[in-house]
Amino acid sequence: MSIPIRSIDEFLAARREHLEWREAIRRKILTEELLGLPAKLEKAELERREDSREIQESIQGLTETTRALAQQQERTEATLQSFMESTQAFQRSMEEFQRSMETFQRSMEEFKEARRKDWTPWRPRSSPFWTPRKGGLSRSRSCWLARASNWTDWTGR
Repeated sequence: MSIPIRSIDEFLAARREHLEWREAIRRKILTEELLGLPAKLEKAELERREDSREIQESIQGLTETTRALAQQQERTEATLQSFMESTQAFQRSMEEFQRSMETFQRSMEEFKEARRKDWTPWRPRSSPFWTPRKGGLSRSRSCWLARASNWTDWTGR
């Protein structure tokens, strides 16, 4: 059976009418590389889908890691804020302590100066630590403690 074909349009029309010719014409016209192209495209599509799935899993893992890091950063910031507040409170306490020490030092200097100007030997007023002896009074062992406690009474502070 022979069909006369005089133009490309007649060839295309005959190809549409005779579907069984399609594969034979392809094998004659197309090279092996072009014939294998649909299989390669299908394989590439499967690989693309697999890669896409792996990328989605990686993105999901990175998202979870980012969330965990953000939470850790929030905890770190809270800890740092607490530390800063504690440090500021400590600094205020140290400043107050320093002011107290300066006041104490001024008071001690004033006391020393007052003692230098008006020095009189210290004598207890009816202290139980002074005991009578032959030839005068003697001090007991805890006399120095009594003397130290009487200094605050003597200065009026």
